[in-house]
Parts: sequence; structure tokens; C-alpha cells
Amino acid sequence: MLELKLEAVEATLPKDCYVSVRIGEVQRLSRLTASRSFKFPQSGKTNLGKIEIFRRIGAAHIDLDPEIAGERDVSINIYESGTESVKLRVGIAADDKPAPESQPPPPPAEKSTTKAKAAKEYLQKHSLEVRLSEAMQAVLRERPEDPLQFLASRLTRESAKAASKPKAASRDLPGPASAPGLRPASLQPFGEYFQTSFRSLDAAGLAKIYARFPARPAAASKPSAPKTLALSPFGSYYAASFTSVPAGGMSKAYARFPAYQDSLKKAAPPPPERPALSPFGRYYAASFTSVPAGGMAKAYERFPAYKDSLKKVGT
Repeated sequence: MLELKLEAVEATLPKDCYVSVRIGEVQRLSRLTASRSFKFPQSGKTNLGKIEIFRRIGAAHIDLDPEIAGERDVSINIYESGTESVKLRVGIAADDKPAPESQPPPPPAEKSTTKAKAAKEYLQKHSLEVRLSEAMQAVLRERPEDPLQFLASRLTRESAKAASKPKAASRDLPGPASAPGLRPASLQPFGEYFQTSFRSLDAAGLAKIYARFPARPAAASKPSAPKTLALSPFGSYYAASFTSVPAGGMSKAYARFPAYQDSLKKAAPPPPERPALSPFGRYYAASFTSVPAGGMAKAYERFPAYKDSLKKVGT
């Protein structure tokens, strides 16, 4: 089932209009509203639909009483200018037979029956679909004069190749091998299993194999990685791994960076040196200031709280 939902983008819609939606042979008609949904059967025959807008230009009522048989005339008033009305003759015939009941749809047939399953397994077992497809592609590619003879020859060759290949041993362990007289080698004892299943190659044999690949000489010509020096003795390790910078070398390196010069200019000046406590006479003269007689009184007079305290002491 395919559901189609229509929604109006604009709030104002024309009056007395109907919307029609058609997909294939199925058509749905409804009054034009802000939102409407329509459902259609999904047939898959077409991917196109059609939406139409109709305006009602006339309307009339008719009597459908089955007892009044025969034809009757109906006049439909037309709202559009230029035509006043449209007259139609309507015939009504009633049938006393009840409407046939709708039969339920038959149950869907099973997609895979026993015969179809057996046929599919047979095709997969012998790879017939793959072989026939490859043979048809070869016919289209070669385009022989006698395509039937070409197909027969190709399929005969494929059959001969399949017959010449040894059958794979069964994977179900434990159990005998498919070929008579052959048994899978046991892993124990491992020495006998290794001798019967693996082959040793000497250094010369491996070199001959590597010589067949061009990438091998190129890889061999690459320089080896540098040796890692031992940390002990540390003096030799330090002399080989580190470089001493002469006096003033770091300043020259820093001078190449403008940001370093700016940081020196913005740096705060060093704090002043503090005088030594000994001899104490010089330290006292440099660090303290003597206040003359009456100086402290003048200083205290600047604070109102001091005057208030003097008054309270006097009382």
C-alpha cells in the first residue's frame, strides 16, 4: 500500500475546489483542504503520478427513490457567467438482487515449494548458473558462427576440467578421507608430522627465491639504522650525543627572535639593593627618617579620631 500525503504550503486556499490524484489506473478525488492523505495499491508498474485541481461550477440534487422508476430531467445551475444552466436526463433502474458479498482474497502461494528448493540445491551443487552465465558471456564476447557448437564445446571442456580435479577431503573430523587408502596425518608425534608435511629450504634456496622479486635488492640496498650508543661510560655517550654551546651562544640565538627582544624591554627593572645591617649606623641612616619635635602632633591633628581621643582622655 502506497500512502500519499498532501499539505498546503500557503494558508489561503481557493473555495469550492477539489483535488484529484491519479496513479496508474487508480484515481482519488476529495475536497481541497490544508492536509489530506490518499492510499493507493502498490503495483510497481509506474513511478509517476498526476495531481489535478477542479473547481465546482454547478450543483443539483436528484431523487434516488427506487419506487419511482424511469427517467427524470435535472437542471444544474452554472455559477460561471455565459451559461445559465445545464440540463441532464437521469435514468434510474433498481435491482432486487442483493449485492454479492466480497470474497476474501485467496491465500498467497508459498514462495518456495519442495520441488523448487530441490531444484535450487541441485543448481548450487553443480554451479550450473555460474557456468552457463560464463558460457553465455563467452558467446557474446567471441560471437562465433555456430553459437550452439561453441556452447557445447565450452561446456564439454568445463566438464572435463571438473572431472580431473581431485575431490576435497571431508572436513568432518575425526573420520576417514574421501579417497581410499589415504588417512590424514596425525599431529602426534609432531616430528613425523613435520617431516611429512613441511619442506626445509637452505639459505641458498631462499636467496634464489628472493632474487626473483625486484623489490628485494632495493630493500637490501637501504642503509641500516644507526647504532644506539651505550649509556655507560656516560662521558663517551655525552661527548658523542651532545654539543656544547660557547659563552654567548644562547644570547646570539635568542637575538634572532624579535619576541625575545620585546620581552627584555618589557621586563621590570630589578629591585633596589637592600643596605647591609652592619654597620648598623649606616643602615639606620639609610632606612629611617627622624621626625622633629612636634612633627608627630601635626601628623595626628590631620585625623579627627585622634582629636576625639584626646578629648576623652582629658575628661
